[in-house]
Amino acid sequence: MHLRNCLAGTLALVFLVAVLFEPSRQLYHRAQDWQAARGALAAAQSQGPNRSGDLVLEPHVQQQRLQGLGSKYEVKDPSAKLTLVSPLQISDAGRFLILMSTLRHNLLPKTVSAMILLVPDSDYPAFSLITRFALDFPVTVIAEADMFPPEVPSQAFNGYARQMLLKLLVAQHVKTEFYLTLDADLLLKRPMNVTSLVRNGKATFNPETYAVTKEHWWKGSEKMLEAEGCINREQPLFGVTPSVLSRRISTLVLERLEQLHGKGFEVMMVRDKHSEWSEYTLYRIAACFFGVFDTYHEFLGHSVYDTHASAWTYHAAINWNATNAFTNETSAEPFALVQGRTHLPERVVSQKIEQFVSPASARVAKKEGSAPKLRQLAAGAPRRAGLLSERLNF
Repeated sequence: MHLRNCLAGTLALVFLVAVLFEPSRQLYHRAQDWQAARGALAAAQSQGPNRSGDLVLEPHVQQQRLQGLGSKYEVKDPSAKLTLVSPLQISDAGRFLILMSTLRHNLLPKTVSAMILLVPDSDYPAFSLITRFALDFPVTVIAEADMFPPEVPSQAFNGYARQMLLKLLVAQHVKTEFYLTLDADLLLKRPMNVTSLVRNGKATFNPETYAVTKEHWWKGSEKMLEAEGCINREQPLFGVTPSVLSRRISTLVLERLEQLHGKGFEVMMVRDKHSEWSEYTLYRIAACFFGVFDTYHEFLGHSVYDTHASAWTYHAAINWNATNAFTNETSAEPFALVQGRTHLPERVVSQKIEQFVSPASARVAKKEGSAPKLRQLAAGAPRRAGLLSERLNF
């Protein structure tokens, strides 16, 4: 019995040490991977036009692959501005408003053309209130049901798959060439304009190695697109949200999926219980398959978000230093992440960044005279609208 108690105590101690040190280990390895990927990309800048390391397509092969595709692609906004895209649900409301306060504070003029929010049908009344705010750009709220064919139920087999696919399907609603995907737990920590992310018609990206990303995502995406062996696994590839996506490439992903799996391919994808793909692995592999990655992307020396200024676990989030994140002039990455899954209270996040967001922009400005209408809307809308109304201090 004594031996068993000693063994149990030892195991408990090992577990406690692992829990305490896991955040540091995770952050260290993610940061180290990013540094290695960034170094490899910097070295590749002088390798000529095929900097990504993708297989070089002969012109006739590329033409053959692109034949019959492109009917869904049309850039309707010729400006160089960005479209912001954010999939949300009502539980994200608090963190989303914190993100919005940082956007209002740090987005420079003439950066954003529009913002699109993708929400579950039941949350549409609440988030539709956002469109009534006085912003520098229009906000459109789209219910998920309007993004999928009728065969896809509102409560799909795999909600995570729905969220991933939405970031590609939204390309059909985007009017600019590039759109920036945002999650509610992001923070814009420094002033940002278009050239922070896009220069000479090419967007930067988050370089991550094949090893750090889930391998089955890459293999599943290659199989789904019938593009096995296209990407160079030794080269830094494509990270996750926040990411700048090309409307052209996202449209090619959708057209390739329809070409191979027929109309209604969305049903097949949301029924994938194990999500053997991701939106970004599909995007990157399609860009390789059609030989267009280097046309729309180039690493600009910095990523979209700062791994050193981000936190993925509760331990890291509770100790997250907002001062370092918001005042580090050596970091060109505009965004930081305080992972929502850490369950750090919104109040704590708000308090940490309060001094870096001016009072005038900490609360999203309302259109003059619109408050009574918003109160009336909230009173007559479902409880979710009331919840968001309360968060927005109507």
